[in-house]
Amino acid sequence: FSKNLKVILPNLNVVGMYAPPRFNNVDTEYQKWIMDIEKSRADIVWVGLGTPKQDFAVSLLAQHVNSNFIGVGAAFDFLSNSKSQAPSWMRGIGLEWAYRLYQEPTRLWRRYLLGNLYFLWRYFLPSSGLVLREILRRLKRL
Repeated sequence: FSKNLKVILPNLNVVGMYAPPRFNNVDTEYQKWIMDIEKSRADIVWVGLGTPKQDFAVSLLAQHVNSNFIGVGAAFDFLSNSKSQAPSWMRGIGLEWAYRLYQEPTRLWRRYLLGNLYFLWRYFLPSSGLVLREILRRLKRL
């Protein structure tokens, strides 16, 4: 993997890599990551655990380590050639998610269907509540 990166970025200095297995004891695992990152003195930590794991990890690690964290999703899979990226026309119109769902339906269907519906529900619920309250307020005035 780092060889592929060195071709693209010849001056890149990779100070460490870690691909965690599935883990059960999150607190113990994060403590290990914190110590490893501090020891490496990395300026930038690229995190590719997939959403939402990487988002939670970046949030937690950034509270404890003086580094810059960037969640990159499947970028490592693409750079290591372990997964193919969507054709440019699909990426250009925002359909990479459909290509990835086609490649890995068993793994990704929950994320795209349930996760996105949950996000939309959480995003629009507060505003829909405000709209309902306003309608009720105006009806009471009639």
